[in-house]
Amino acid sequence: MKNLKLLVITFVTMLVLNGCYPEEEKKLQEVSWAPYIGTYVGDNSAVAGVAKDVLDVGDSIQSFDLRGQVMGIHYLTDLEMRANEEDQLKEAFLYNAMMSGILVPNAKGYKFTTDNTSIAIDRELLLTEMSTLFKALPKGDDCFNNEIVSGFLKKNEPEIRKLAQDKVYKIRFYEKFQLQQS
Repeated sequence: MKNLKLLVITFVTMLVLNGCYPEEEKKLQEVSWAPYIGTYVGDNSAVAGVAKDVLDVGDSIQSFDLRGQVMGIHYLTDLEMRANEEDQLKEAFLYNAMMSGILVPNAKGYKFTTDNTSIAIDRELLLTEMSTLFKALPKGDDCFNNEIVSGFLKKNEPEIRKLAQDKVYKIRFYEKFQLQQS
């Protein structure tokens, strides 16, 4: 009987504690960046893992193009239909570029496309932009260090998400990195 009481108290305590965290904090607590840190463009399955598990709209990926050490992701047309505002598409592309820049450090660039819209970003230009925003941005060999990158993401991933949603920052970002319409 004592054990049952203790089990019920523990269960109720866990329910209460889990219910007290905002949903975003719960999600961050569940993220393990380790499998994705230092992903190489040449490793198709690892890039697919980053794209599907970490990047926004990972469920809308149609194909990958990893030629020329550029991480290219083509999204299904329904992404544009789901993005009922251009802002949502811009938000996803911006977030995905920054997260790819951190997790896929050997890429020379990143390209995100739908049937009607695309953006291509040179890695060095992206890192220059990100360095102005994040003083502790991992560079060089640190990009392959699980502890350094995990620490950076734990602290800064929410800020990357906020930047991707910030209307003023999006304008500035897309002045530097132009969307192309086809």
